[in-house]
Amino acid sequence: MKRIVPLLVVLFWAMPDFAQQQQPIFDTHVHYSHGTWDVYSPAQILEKFDKAGVAKALVSSRPDDGTMKMLAAATKRIVAGFRPYKKSTSTTGWFNDPELLPYTEARLAKRLHRVFGEIHLFGAEILETPGMTRYL
Repeated sequence: MKRIVPLLVVLFWAMPDFAQQQQPIFDTHVHYSHGTWDVYSPAQILEKFDKAGVAKALVSSRPDDGTMKMLAAATKRIVAGFRPYKKSTSTTGWFNDPELLPYTEARLAKRLHRVFGEIHLFGAEILETPGMTRYL
């Protein structure tokens, strides 16, 4: 431990003072779901990002249309995340929807999304359902 302490002191002394520097923010959890886009346009959201210092954002939505609206507004600034929900209220039982896997495959085939998730699984047994095993 005695050898580490002097090294740490040197490292902290050599580091710039990050508290006084404005660092760009990458917000990794933004939802732009139905209902929100009726109130705030993508341009208004981007303006709020500017004021908050958010340089990039990982955006997902229910349904996926909100994500696509944000991506279209700022392709270099938005990282698209896919949430496998077609409806704004479908966080439970989504894996049993027989139309969901084709919907997911069609959306992901466009190769616009960089992230899959966030998803909601309310119990380990869900991983064994026929719909969910297709995702795995």
